Amino acid sequence: MAPLFITKNALDKGYSRAVGAEKEHLKLHMCTEKERLSEMNGIAFKLGKHDSYISKGLPFDICYAIQENVWQGKTTIQLGVKDIKIG
Repeated sequence: MAPLFITKNALDKGYSRAVGAEKEHLKLHMCTEKERLSEMNGIAFKLGKHDSYISKGLPFDICYAIQENVWQGKTTIQLGVKDIKIG
């Protein structure tokens, strides 16, 4: 089992969006309030309901595991978001 991490006060970098046939997932591009120059990318399956809140640039907390993503022959590291706490 992969270790889980928590980041508080994450912020959308302006590129996060709902994805999937029914917009049920979130593709996240985010930073923290302290590290605005860095970027974390992640996927949040079945958490698309938070899209309207996150896209407003409001802070949120995430619980995630670090995972390898292979897409079209390119390998990257992404956050596998397990849950999002808003407000």
